[in-house]
Amino acid sequence: MAMKNKKLVSDIAIDGLFIALILVLSLVPYLGFIQIGGISATILPIPVILGAALLGPRRGVLYGAAFGFSSFLIAVIRGTAGDALFVDPLISIVPRILFGFCTAIFSAVSFNERTSFKLKRFLIFPYSAIMMLLHSFFVLLAMYLRYVNAFMEYIFPILTPLVLLEALVATVIVPVLYNVLYIPFEKYKDKFTTKNKSIYGTITSVYFADALNSLKEFVSINSVYDEKTVTKKTPYGKGVNEALEYMKNLATNDGFEAKIIDGRVVEIFVGEKYNKNIAVFAHADVVPATGEWDTPPFTADIREGKLYGRGTSDDKGPAIAAYYAIKTLNDNNLLINYSVRLVIGGDEERGSSCMHYYFNEYNAPAPVHGFTPDAEFPLIYGEKGITNFTATKMIDLGPVSTITGGEAANSVIDKVVIRLLKDEDFIKYLTDNKVEHTVKMLPKNMDVTLFGKSAHGSLPELGVNAGVLAFKHLGAFYKLPFLTHLAEKFKNPNGKTMDAYIATSLLGATTYNIGLLNYENGKLSFVVNFRYPENVEVETHLAKLAQTIDVELEIGRSSKHLLFDPKSEFIQTLLKAYRDETGDTQSKPLAIGGGTYAKECPNTVAFGSAFPSRSGDIHSANEHIYLDDFYTQMAIYARAIHYLGKKV
Repeated sequence: MAMKNKKLVSDIAIDGLFIALILVLSLVPYLGFIQIGGISATILPIPVILGAALLGPRRGVLYGAAFGFSSFLIAVIRGTAGDALFVDPLISIVPRILFGFCTAIFSAVSFNERTSFKLKRFLIFPYSAIMMLLHSFFVLLAMYLRYVNAFMEYIFPILTPLVLLEALVATVIVPVLYNVLYIPFEKYKDKFTTKNKSIYGTITSVYFADALNSLKEFVSINSVYDEKTVTKKTPYGKGVNEALEYMKNLATNDGFEAKIIDGRVVEIFVGEKYNKNIAVFAHADVVPATGEWDTPPFTADIREGKLYGRGTSDDKGPAIAAYYAIKTLNDNNLLINYSVRLVIGGDEERGSSCMHYYFNEYNAPAPVHGFTPDAEFPLIYGEKGITNFTATKMIDLGPVSTITGGEAANSVIDKVVIRLLKDEDFIKYLTDNKVEHTVKMLPKNMDVTLFGKSAHGSLPELGVNAGVLAFKHLGAFYKLPFLTHLAEKFKNPNGKTMDAYIATSLLGATTYNIGLLNYENGKLSFVVNFRYPENVEVETHLAKLAQTIDVELEIGRSSKHLLFDPKSEFIQTLLKAYRDETGDTQSKPLAIGGGTYAKECPNTVAFGSAFPSRSGDIHSANEHIYLDDFYTQMAIYARAIHYLGKKV
């Protein structure tokens, strides 16, 4: 209630200031109304135009009405020949009220929170001219309606040059005042939008519109790894390179030092090159946009307070939040005796070869402290080990000729396409058992697609694996015991159904996710994304597992587990930054199954960006980020970097 009262008092004060300005301009001779012969030119629409652009649509209506009534009163009180026409309320009041409504409509469309400051600075020019011309149009229309006979002969020829002069003056004055007053008024508005808003929330709020616009542009780039367009210059394909170029251009346009290193990462350096360097590591690449999307995955769409699109949560949203947090600190002279490095990679989703290259081939120096905004809040002190292994088996699957499914090892398979001999009984079986499927009939065969639900490979229990469904239902219907065997073994994603479950108090339990599946020419193969705690001896464990599931097993890329002391100064500083900014003292530091850049980047942990109970549908269809969360991330990261900078 106290906050509401303060806002009311402040709003009244601001409105009083604008209305007083209108009255002063009206009363002082040759200031607001400039006498030219028997006619007055006016600059009084300027406060109305400016107020609507800076403070919102409601102010346009209010200030337009104040302008109209002041014009009427001044005409009555002063009683000069030039005021004679404006003694009539139809000419003095009504056009100004209509003008106020027009400024409200145009400001609502052009100067809302979704419009970046850069675009607003451009729009203010045509907006000023159009609004001034609309004001003149309404006044002239009122005069015409009142004085039809005299209008074209006497009034219109005299006023037309003044109308053009007023529009020119407004187009010069309003943009200048708008650019001078924009940041102070944004801080004023933001002061009352959130209770107990911190200084970090206040200083980052100036960049909300720019950050949102940047994120929408960033998300619109399809930055899935593309083998077809891989070159020496673009080792991850054209789309990833375009995303890295976007971040480089964003930074250089803001005056920061930025460079792309051998097509693998973009390094953005902010501040003086002290050895005391804080680093943030994010990624521009995304997983394929599988599943059923409500809107195109690479066309950022805002609805119900969320921005939808592939990469909004993983990891383009957090990358942009971190960028504007760093920009905020720099613009407010808060990078003192330390520097910040934002490094955005292009291959996190396929195993982080980009960061491995950055530190081991390019020999980038280690930061004093670093974090990656690619997991959960409050922070991650430990990550499971990750190993991908390929299981193969030569087997005859009867009527089945091919099986294909999956886009990446670290995603739950959301659909599997099975090509087999035409069989109406199998289709009936699927229908009777309520298995979601589609069928495409071919000359001799049919393609049956089974649908599951995608999820991140670190949390396979949140999805439904279409590959396991294929094993289960093909095995049951066609009496294929090996497929039934696999379905039973992979029934529990933690490994309990294949005697491969291991758990510790620090890093939790094992998970097994079939992410890629293929059967062709009698060879069945599938890639399993295996995640495990700190006490697993991988080769011994997988040798036993190969015997259990009766397959040939080949170990692929691995990354070891990661553990930081939860009580260390580094971890406690990040935790304090999160708690000070959010007021959340209940959430505890976490250990996760997901693998982040922290494993490849020295002195680095995962810090955010997902808030408790806000998953964002990462790696799933309709991935999204809550806009409130996005803006809060900016404040948290600004605070965290500043806290770490003061420590070093």
